[in-house]
Amino acid sequence: MSSAAIHPTNHAHPFYPQVTAEAKASSHNPLNRELCIAPQDLMSHHANKEALWNVARAAAVIGFLVLTSAAFVATSVFAPNLVLYVVISVFLATPAAASGFSYADQQVTDHALQKTKYGRIAEIHRDLAALSPHELRSRFAEFGIMRREINDFDNIEGGLPSLTVGLATLLYQCETAQQLFQRHKDALAEIHADPSSKYRTDMMRQTFYLQQALQATRINAAYMQGLLLRPCYQGTLDQIGTMPLLNPENFAMEKLYGNTPNAFVFQDGARDPLKAYDLEIGDTTAYSGRRDLGDLGNRLFAGIA
Repeated sequence: MSSAAIHPTNHAHPFYPQVTAEAKASSHNPLNRELCIAPQDLMSHHANKEALWNVARAAAVIGFLVLTSAAFVATSVFAPNLVLYVVISVFLATPAAASGFSYADQQVTDHALQKTKYGRIAEIHRDLAALSPHELRSRFAEFGIMRREINDFDNIEGGLPSLTVGLATLLYQCETAQQLFQRHKDALAEIHADPSSKYRTDMMRQTFYLQQALQATRINAAYMQGLLLRPCYQGTLDQIGTMPLLNPENFAMEKLYGNTPNAFVFQDGARDPLKAYDLEIGDTTAYSGRRDLGDLGNRLFAGIA
């Protein structure tokens, strides 16, 4: 798992799809954009991008093979004495072609993951849309989100239904956190069961990145929980702070010198960063992906209207 894949920041999305019908009515008191973009639109966007990059990946391979073959044939027929130069040119061009293929392949993978993510959020959103008003209030209440505690709720046209995209995202994040927690726990158990395994180093790296991914997911979930209580906040998680990207070696060196690595650094330098232990979950079989989100969300939004 790459460290880039677990970064919790929410950069401005380059795609601006149609917002949900409920959000359109909220122009009087606009909601944060993350609560408005329909997950179905984002899923379609990433599906289209995946298809385009698939074409680009295939074109990179086919184009390189066609050009090199044509160059060999043409040189062999018309200028045999230059074949050596063509061989050298192809050799020098191969790394660039491989790099282009690798980049396209990574884009396909990234967009496929995002398509799956927003597809799942869209499913949850559809389920929420089918709930009765009482059932919907109960789902929000599961995260401590009560109408009376939502900032400026009376001025948000559409009421709770206008916030269901955010709730669907939060439910997805909690679902993902639960899965990462179980995978991390299973990986640790495997290491303890066979401490002499020749793959121990790789397995320890895997558990480290799973833990990092779990912490990043908890930060995103806490941010969304806090955002649902402050739906008209017009900033992003990036504007609140970022999660430092540590590799296992950096983390081990910090611990060796008695330092507690930062888990989340606020943009406001006057605020103390969150430490790894602030996001620790512990070895509990009852973890549901929702534990302490309210407290963590309030810490992220402390001092923000």
